Amino acid sequence: VESREQRNMLLLRGVVARVAAAAGGVCRQHTRMEDVEEQRLFLRESRAERWLAAWRRFRHNKKKDCATPRVHSDLAVGSGLWSAAGGGRRHVSVRGPPVDSLNQLYVQARFMDVVLRNKVLQWATPCNGGFHAVLTDEETNSARWRSVFVHADAEGQLSPDQVSWARVKNPRRAVEKMLRVYDMDPSRLVDITRQSIYFDSVEELRLCLELIESDPHVVIERIKNRLDPNYDPSITGGYRDCALNVRIVTDETRRCRTDLHVCEVQLVLKRFAELKSTDGHKGYVALRNNRGQ
Repeated sequence: VESREQRNMLLLRGVVARVAAAAGGVCRQHTRMEDVEEQRLFLRESRAERWLAAWRRFRHNKKKDCATPRVHSDLAVGSGLWSAAGGGRRHVSVRGPPVDSLNQLYVQARFMDVVLRNKVLQWATPCNGGFHAVLTDEETNSARWRSVFVHADAEGQLSPDQVSWARVKNPRRAVEKMLRVYDMDPSRLVDITRQSIYFDSVEELRLCLELIESDPHVVIERIKNRLDPNYDPSITGGYRDCALNVRIVTDETRRCRTDLHVCEVQLVLKRFAELKSTDGHKGYVALRNNRGQ
């Protein structure tokens, strides 16, 4: 007898197939501005209210992970990975040229990180999706690391301050991935800006995916269904999720010329979330390094 979980897994496969057919599978970072300084100046002068708040935090926050990315190795300098495309702005197509500068990619990511956080809150609330909670010292000592989740209340309210957000990808890891896997092509880094939503069931996860699919401000560029029974979990150390690469196209992102920036959204079942804990992630990193990824 087919279980409810199996039926929902089949329904999920159908939604994924529909989304994948529409997405096309080709996924790269593109830009409307080839000069990183021009992009930075344009974003700085934008009148978008949310950007102004984000830019102030970006400029004044002294934390290392919030600072403008700098060159992290002689190898990166020698290969020109952090150089902006020179010569000012050239004529570009509607799609724009591929990003060839990590600096420009990170300038876009600092703004899109704020936009993506607000979006995942919108998607998660109707589907009972949760996020890793910000823990007090007492909770950290008594609970397994990152195993506590926070959901919207009965009125659909959830403060962003309650959520332990995923950070923009570490620049060292971005350089490492480019050199190991992407043939020094920064346009293939489509997970610089990323967030995860956690669910108790496949049904909730599927409903969230359908909500994202129907969002008029979202373009899904690619989808990977690692929850499919045919997926080999040894590739990811046993970890499974449904990962989407999306663009968020609003009046605000158009004004800021970041509507072509691709973000990653991971839809995760809570029972797999422990594999992203400290020990689980260390095991995955070791596996990844052994494979040269």
